[in-house]
Amino acid sequence: MSKRFGIPVAVLVLAVALFVPLASDGSDAAEQSFYMSQLDENGCAVFNALGGLLGNYDNTAVVDVTFDSITLFEDEGSARAYAGSVVADALAAKYYSEPLIPHLWDLPVTYPEVIVNISEATLSDNPVKYYIVTGVGITLSVPADMQDDPNTDTNELESKVNEVKDAVRSFSPSGSNDADKVKSIAGHLKTVRSAEDDEGEVSNIYDAVVTKSSSSAGVAAAFTYYCMANSIESVTVRGLVYDGSESSVEYWNAVRTGGSWYAVDTVMYNEGNKAYLMAGSATQVVKGETPERLSTTHVEELDLSQPNGLDAPTLNRTEYPYPDDTPFLVKYGGWIILALIIAIAAFFMVKAARGDE
Repeated sequence: MSKRFGIPVAVLVLAVALFVPLASDGSDAAEQSFYMSQLDENGCAVFNALGGLLGNYDNTAVVDVTFDSITLFEDEGSARAYAGSVVADALAAKYYSEPLIPHLWDLPVTYPEVIVNISEATLSDNPVKYYIVTGVGITLSVPADMQDDPNTDTNELESKVNEVKDAVRSFSPSGSNDADKVKSIAGHLKTVRSAEDDEGEVSNIYDAVVTKSSSSAGVAAAFTYYCMANSIESVTVRGLVYDGSESSVEYWNAVRTGGSWYAVDTVMYNEGNKAYLMAGSATQVVKGETPERLSTTHVEELDLSQPNGLDAPTLNRTEYPYPDDTPFLVKYGGWIILALIIAIAAFFMVKAARGDE
């Protein structure tokens, strides 16, 4: 290399070395999904194959997966049970991690058709017959109200997915770190109107982002996707929210920053309760008449239309330490008014005392 180019190249290399850490600073987003990390090798294969549905705008899709990790089962029932658990875990992991796959939007209420491929085998020195799961075929469909009409030139499903993408891209959360961006995203989703799901139906990300009317399922999915778009690690959590002895099925989120996980219940936060933003397991929240720990009111139950073996992230005990952003007048207004009253009273008392002299 000639000296003529040596200095500019050295400067460029130094600039890149300095810029890359700055570009990635403040983000703990991981390449591997938190839920995917709980799957075995065959479960990861299903999880990755489901990713192929992104960009698939057919009303029905078949995902075929070969199981490369071989396990011998003594009976066919055990082999089928294993395959069922692998698929259930992978489907749930994908649903909770990547909310832009419309073929999974009905998963909480409708389980897809699963064909299990099994072969028989015997060991050379043992005549006993074993069963091996060689793969699975999963048939998935998008919700009825999202499906493409084959009689039109436009693919309605593709248009709706693009509406979601455009809406998310048009929003840029404020803040210099992940926690501040999370607050901005949660505040942005305050415009979503609360909706009840009918029997056999469940809200999805389109309902929350485009129609702005959704149950907690759609709001949590939207929050997850907004975080994904901004390189923030977030997953959806399903569970029971207790109000005294009564409970209801609700969805919320877990967000990771600074190496710790925090809970965000955007629906509750939308009601004006800041305790539900980046909360810890011991964070005091008001649900009913008395404050309770978040871990008491929000109990994870990740099963969808079929049970699965996934665990939600373990939350940090305390909430994220946001700086106090209470407006000055709200924080000190009462004291200022009291000081003014005392000052005015003192003024008139002094004036009255001088008038008596």
